[in-house]
Amino acid sequence: MVLSVCNSLSLRYWNIDFIFSRVDGQRTCKLDDSQFQSDVSALDILCLVETHCDPDDTICLPGFQIYQNRKEKTSPKSYSGIAICLKTEISKPIKIMPIKNSEILWMIFS
Repeated sequence: MVLSVCNSLSLRYWNIDFIFSRVDGQRTCKLDDSQFQSDVSALDILCLVETHCDPDDTICLPGFQIYQNRKEKTSPKSYSGIAICLKTEISKPIKIMPIKNSEILWMIFS
């Protein structure tokens, strides 16, 4: 039996400054851009901050498992927000810890 061992992970961090934007009057998700999807497809982990998602917003990125944390909406504008996008193939040995603070997402790598 041959065991495959991963000895490195590729990780990127992006202050996305609103994951949803208005284009020609329509609300669009920046993650839906095909060039962006191509650029991040080789990554193992993508961390996004300042997503400004509403509590009922769902974001998706093909090939990634996404975990979000955001503040409760207390005004018409959404603030803050964090998302961790884990490549589907590596998501099982990574555990997202229970959320205790709207500004933090903790991961444990096993």
